[in-house]
Amino acid sequence: MSYGLQEALWLKSLLEELQLVIKLPINVYEDNQSTIKMAENPTLQQRTKHIDVRHHFIRDLVKQRIIKINYYQTNSMLADILTKALPKPKFEEHMPKLVTSIPPNNNEETFRLEGSVEERVASVRQIFDPPNQMFGAHTRHLI
Repeated sequence: MSYGLQEALWLKSLLEELQLVIKLPINVYEDNQSTIKMAENPTLQQRTKHIDVRHHFIRDLVKQRIIKINYYQTNSMLADILTKALPKPKFEEHMPKLVTSIPPNNNEETFRLEGSVEERVASVRQIFDPPNQMFGAHTRHLI
């Protein structure tokens, strides 16, 4: 979780640099209830002294109300599709949440890209075509 929060804080600072309003707290979803309790408990317990110092910054973020950690059931965790080998039923359950449209039939042809490689190369070459002086004559040798 600490690495994910580091990325979230970096994105927060980037958006603030772009002068976009960031609504705090940032919602973080965790499926381990003991992790949530430890992050929300500001006191250091005898049993938790072994935890690495880099993880204690999560407590500071919770205390400063920069993040809010919410419990989310393991079975509903959408990130699992990107981090674990899931059984086919669970994979099919999560896929519609990640992809806006999936072709209706399941044969291999539906998952091919539209158009051939030659068509794609031709469309890119049109951009760098010598008569098109937008990029100058030297760009015609790029492809």
